[in-house]
This record gives sequence, structure tokens and C-alpha cells, in this order.
Amino acid sequence: MKTNKIYQKFAKYYDMIYGRIFYRDYARFIKKIVIKEKLHGGKLLDAGCGTGLFIKEFKKIYPDVFTFGFDPSKSMLDVAKKRNRGTVFYRSSFDNFSVSEKFDVIISTFDSINYILNLNQLKNVFKNIVKHLEKKGAFIFDFNTNFKKLKPIIKKRNARLINEIRRGKFWHSYITIKDGKKEFREEHVERLYSLSEIKSALKKSGFSNLKVYSDLNGSRKIVGAARLFIVAKKM
Repeated sequence: MKTNKIYQKFAKYYDMIYGRIFYRDYARFIKKIVIKEKLHGGKLLDAGCGTGLFIKEFKKIYPDVFTFGFDPSKSMLDVAKKRNRGTVFYRSSFDNFSVSEKFDVIISTFDSINYILNLNQLKNVFKNIVKHLEKKGAFIFDFNTNFKKLKPIIKKRNARLINEIRRGKFWHSYITIKDGKKEFREEHVERLYSLSEIKSALKKSGFSNLKVYSDLNGSRKIVGAARLFIVAKKM
């Protein structure tokens, strides 16, 4: 899972590497799902919210929503809080998150779920998500599948490199940041899940009416997709 250690220095550079377009498109996708599924989007929780970029983009197109977020990284939350005045943030992991609030929609973006490396732990996380959803609430998230294809080196601007290695079900990425004379490196590990593993864990945790999409345009070409988007309703 995402930890303080791997995102301590990286928070400053996170948005420069990944940009805003993905989160803008994701926000539009979530709004369409909220309308299509007739969800009451009064309170939305971003689980593993990172720098809060999704929340900022979502508030632009859905200004009446009450937004909340949690992340284990203090550095990421510091950025999120500055970016989103009025949003309630908690410092927590997926496992330990516990508040009295219940939410109409809980989302988790940009393969945060893949940082949960154990299938039993994933089931416990899903059960915790269910506990924090209102009746008929929905959990919307994406994950990298076992069809993900890696590149040995991905070059980013300003000498940022991502070296990727696949070891069985686990994807290791080694991110090197160069900022002038400063340089540091972080290792990130994700587990690549199959769709059947995700479906089974969701159903055993109290979710039903699962819908699967292969992109943010609403496509449902599932077979062979490297990333999938799931809409799961609370039973």
C-alpha cells in the first residue's frame, strides 16, 4: 500500500510527472456514473487521495458535493489541503480508516488498490469501504490488471526516469527524480490483480451489481485490458 516512506519526497513532483488530464477525465467519468446510476452524490470520499488533484477537478464540475479524502502520506496531504480549502482530510491507510461519517460515493483512483499486496487484506479493505458507505452507495475505483505490459525505462521530462520490473504478480517501479543537483529514488510495489480476483473479493465483502469499464469513455471491452474501472454498489 502507499506509505509515508515512498511518498515523502515524491509528493512535490507527483503532479508534474502525471499531470492533470487523467484526473480531469476521471472526474467527468465519475459524474457520468453518479448520474447514470442515480447515486446521491452529496458526500464523496477519495480513498488514497494523494495530492487532492481529483477532488479539485471534481469540484469544478460538481460544486455542490461535500468532499472528503484520506491518505497515509503527510507530504501528499499537505499538498491536498492547500489545493482544496473546505475539504475534510484524514491521515490514514485503507486498513485503519475509521470515521463516524458515511458516504454516498467512495472512489479510489490511479491504481491505489494495487498497493494492497495481499488478497485477504484486500477483502478487509473492501469490507471497511462497505462499512463507510450509505445504503445503496457505490464504490468506484480502477486497478492495473495482470495484462499490464511494462517498459524497461520510461523517460519523463527534466530527467525523470521510471524503471519497471515484473516479478510474478508484482510490479516494481523505481522512480528517479533529478532536480538540479538533488537526486533521489523511490521503489513502488503494486500487485497486479485479475478481474476474477477483484469480483470475488467485492462480492464476499458486501458489494453487488458490479459494472466493469475498460476506459474513461465508458467502453466495456474487458478482455486483455491493462486497466479496469469498477462500479460496485453496496448490497
